[in-house]
Amino acid sequence: MKIIITTVVLLLSLTSFSKKEKVDFEGIISYKKTVTRLSNNKKAISYEDYANEELGSNSDFYYKSGNHLWEKFPGEGKELFKYKSKYLYVKKSKDFVNWRKNNVRKTNEEITGIKIISETDTILGYECQVLEVKSRLFPLSNGTKMYRKFYFNKDKFHINYEYLKNYKINSQYIIFKMIQSLPLRIYIELQGVVVDYEAIDVQFKKLDDILFKTPPSNN
Repeated sequence: MKIIITTVVLLLSLTSFSKKEKVDFEGIISYKKTVTRLSNNKKAISYEDYANEELGSNSDFYYKSGNHLWEKFPGEGKELFKYKSKYLYVKKSKDFVNWRKNNVRKTNEEITGIKIISETDTILGYECQVLEVKSRLFPLSNGTKMYRKFYFNKDKFHINYEYLKNYKINSQYIIFKMIQSLPLRIYIELQGVVVDYEAIDVQFKKLDDILFKTPPSNN
């Protein structure tokens, strides 16, 4: 009888362990950004200037339970998202009152192709799969195409994508539903320019909720 009970308890324990949910990543991912212009046309030159001046050369991405703060420097632009909000708060300078609210519940593109491809890469010692996303930006009559790749490891950097179910701009919910993690590299090709964010440091740590305090905005 004791043997039977012990076996049942062991089986239940193994079942419970196999169904254990993954723990969400909490901490900071630091990225280095590089910009490469692929074309000499006016749009490419203009977008290259924007990417260099406004997006910063390095950035820190703070994440906790669906909330994120992305600090981009040396220009010190920032963006903040709280999963219960319908807005992405963005500012482009050190001026704290210069935040702008962007509604994230409206899509701004049409995905024309999305799939996990055979390419892999190792970033900071973590083996990453790659999600490829092809899309056209609104208004579709202009036919502006965007190509992205997201390098991810959903075991170490897992997140609950349901936190982002209302984050439709830039197809964020669709993308994070596919990768279920924060990316260690984001490759973006748009208007003849490549903007490439690659992680250079990761900190697994508890974050204070004050980091994600809703800022004042000017709209």
